[in-house]
Amino acid sequence: MGRSQGQNHLDRRSEGHHAHLSRAHGRAERTQARRLRHRVCRCDLGFYAESAGFTNLGLTIDYAPELPFAGAVVARSWANSHKNTLAKVLSVHNKSLAWFSDPQNRAGAIKIMVDASKLKEEDVARSYDFLHKNAFFENTGRVSRTKMGALLKALKDLGDIDGSTDVERFVLPGVTQLTD
Repeated sequence: MGRSQGQNHLDRRSEGHHAHLSRAHGRAERTQARRLRHRVCRCDLGFYAESAGFTNLGLTIDYAPELPFAGAVVARSWANSHKNTLAKVLSVHNKSLAWFSDPQNRAGAIKIMVDASKLKEEDVARSYDFLHKNAFFENTGRVSRTKMGALLKALKDLGDIDGSTDVERFVLPGVTQLTD
């Protein structure tokens, strides 16, 4: 929030800006709440709000491109006692993301989501295009050491984690493939 406020010339100390943004978000959310069935892979609340005249101050990726968008967490104890299951889950996950990321599968991906969610095809297509345009998903199964380090620093700065922010502390050797 702080980065978006600064870049949009909003005074961080002004209660009015916070209240206005909160009220605008709440109105947009209440307006669309009755229409929401599933939030899986949907970005349309922002699309609807913009269509209703609300200003988009930007996406997290606009202000913090160094942070990862998605990730998976598993307890070490479970992972160590279920290595084969974890390997299968990660394999299926990586294959599904690779399929989703292939532009040749756009129509199929949209059809699956429309059939499963009963949402409008044009809404699902907008969400699909939005996710692809912004490259939110890492589709190789590798974890960026740089992005993971930035996330851990942010969590430490917020007080959400204690101790070292060394990336190796938070990944499973033999399971997590680190890059850069």
